Amino acid sequence: MWWMVSLILSATSDAGVNRPEIMQRALHGLIELQPVLATQNEFKRALNSEQVAEALAALGQVEHSFLDESPGPRGIAHALTLQVRRARIAVGTGDSEIARGVLRGVSSLCFSCHSLSPAAQSAHLDSKVPAFAMSPFERASFLAATRKFDEALSLWLQTLASPDDAIDRAERLNALRQAITVAVRVKNDPAQVTALMLAYERSGSATSHSGRWLTAWRAENRAWSAEGFDVGKASALQLFTRGHALVVSSHAAEHVLGDEGKTISLLRATSYLNLAIDRAPSAPWRGEALYGLGIATSALRDPLLWDLETVYFEACIRENARTSLSRRCFDALSDRVVFGFTGSSGTHVPPDVEERLRTLKLLAGPVIAPNR
Repeated sequence: MWWMVSLILSATSDAGVNRPEIMQRALHGLIELQPVLATQNEFKRALNSEQVAEALAALGQVEHSFLDESPGPRGIAHALTLQVRRARIAVGTGDSEIARGVLRGVSSLCFSCHSLSPAAQSAHLDSKVPAFAMSPFERASFLAATRKFDEALSLWLQTLASPDDAIDRAERLNALRQAITVAVRVKNDPAQVTALMLAYERSGSATSHSGRWLTAWRAENRAWSAEGFDVGKASALQLFTRGHALVVSSHAAEHVLGDEGKTISLLRATSYLNLAIDRAPSAPWRGEALYGLGIATSALRDPLLWDLETVYFEACIRENARTSLSRRCFDALSDRVVFGFTGSSGTHVPPDVEERLRTLKLLAGPVIAPNR
């Protein structure tokens, strides 16, 4: 996350804890996993491989290097560890779909700092392109996961515009959403978003369903262009204020299911709030920023941001225990977890998830301190 790159690049470490080495090993493990995470079939074949086991072992060591840290990094490291445990359980039960989804989310969390620090990209993410066959969209997703953003966007533009009828429409729309995520969060470029939407429309793949999204996205994109909000010059407080306002105006906190029409606003919110915390990690509004990140990320349901809301909400709860803010974070997390495990046969929350919610509920309340 925002604190990971500073640790990875740091030349010093606390006595007895070789933190940079631990972080490097964890990051390396994730990089090595990206080729097999690129497709469901490839990950299923690699599920019980030494490669997956080694990556999980390296990630499992991250929390131990933060035991003497302040609540912020320590809380997020703990939440990250819980996600790794989820992946381990899924691997153990042979559930490749859940394991892959969790690890893709963990990858996005650990790589998110690189999306905000492109200069660090070449130093740590020089992954080889997988030798096995991938569709153009899978290849673009892999390139984005390893922070080769320009290459990914170029491939997305080229492939989205292709009239190839063999490309599944759902896959093409999902690729458009991923490409827009990179154009907004990484490039901060409404013109790039426009180019991606035009490429998609020219392919003839738009339906009445996706057409409604495009109409909403164009309106959001025009409003963004007209704002003239300069991310580079904005202070941490200005970034938080703008990100918070975008979350509020989306009404995402009021609904478990997100509004696709607010995609661009919510992507901007995640970018601004992440940057705000990066620039002022101890600011008094940090907890509100984590809450906003949880709400926005949950509403987006984007593959590149898979399940990260859990990490943000848990960090908010742990850092602000027994406050009204921690209760809001817990209630939002609980609602979304229960909804995620509810289907036509009822609600079936796994035992380990139920246990985690019980632990967080104890941390969240009862409220004995004012909201802060």
